[in-house]
Amino acid sequence: IKSFATLKSDNEGKYIIIEAISITHEVQQALLKFFEEPNPNTYFFLIVPRIESLLSTILSRACIVELEKKYDYANAEKFIEMSKPCHLGVFCWQL
Repeated sequence: IKSFATLKSDNEGKYIIIEAISITHEVQQALLKFFEEPNPNTYFFLIVPRIESLLSTILSRACIVELEKKYDYANAEKFIEMSKPCHLGVFCWQL
């Protein structure tokens, strides 16, 4: 992720999607640097089963959407646009 996240993006932007059934606190801490200081036009999206599994420091930086089912593509474009100002979006569904 580091090498990709630090590449310059074109005018359209760069989207990094991370889907995780489980994500350790150590991994979240490592990802925080990218979330806190994203390159211009770089956007991160986390897809996780439970919002409670994420650190509060990640949640405070994210636009969060809770879904009724895992793959709800109907609102994906809207969610991406909503998430752009904070550079971090979190999709959450309950298993």
